[in-house]
Amino acid sequence: MQIGQQLGMAARQIARWLAVTLQDRELWFAFRNSLIIGGLNALLATLLGTMAALAIARHRFVGRKGFLNLLHYPVLLPEIIIGVALLVLFVLLDVPRGFDTVVAGHVTFSFPRVPCWCWPGSRPCRAPWRRRAWI
Repeated sequence: MQIGQQLGMAARQIARWLAVTLQDRELWFAFRNSLIIGGLNALLATLLGTMAALAIARHRFVGRKGFLNLLHYPVLLPEIIIGVALLVLFVLLDVPRGFDTVVAGHVTFSFPRVPCWCWPGSRPCRAPWRRRAWI
């Protein structure tokens, strides 16, 4: 067999597999849930993280350094450790596991990254307007 024939056979096999896969209702349900969870995660983590970055940058409060240290734990710990810890917490608190807890877990993991990214840019800038982009 020539390479062209082999590629043609592989393409037909992939097309057949793809046609069967795209007709699966459970796959589309999972895809829709993933999009909803991802969108909610991005929205909530951005809102909470931006508010935290602004609070850290503009206000001095008791426990500020401790709060900053807590923000770095999810960044430093592996994702599986955070996931298992959240699962244990939900079991101990007798929280029913479902869509809400999945969103809460994703936000818990994503939220601390936002203040780390936004905080330097949220400080008041005293430089002339032409140099602000470089600070």
